[in-house]
Amino acid sequence: MLLNIEQNLYPRFKKEGYRIKKCAEFPVTSILEIVQLAYLDVNRTIRGINSEQSQSFKQAIVSFIENLLAAQAAF
Repeated sequence: MLLNIEQNLYPRFKKEGYRIKKCAEFPVTSILEIVQLAYLDVNRTIRGINSEQSQSFKQAIVSFIENLLAAQAAF
């Protein structure tokens, strides 16, 4: 289950530790979900990213992480 947090609620969400509580109840288990949570953090700082750029960026990061894991497994 991926948490979807409205941008205007994020300061309260972060302050109260909501994500920590919810992720303990519903752990994030896939690389794509981890990248999505990281993207939400980045998205609050960087403005002007359109949907196509967002998808491309997230897919590039997922591929990068999968390649790192595959290289690590080869050792």
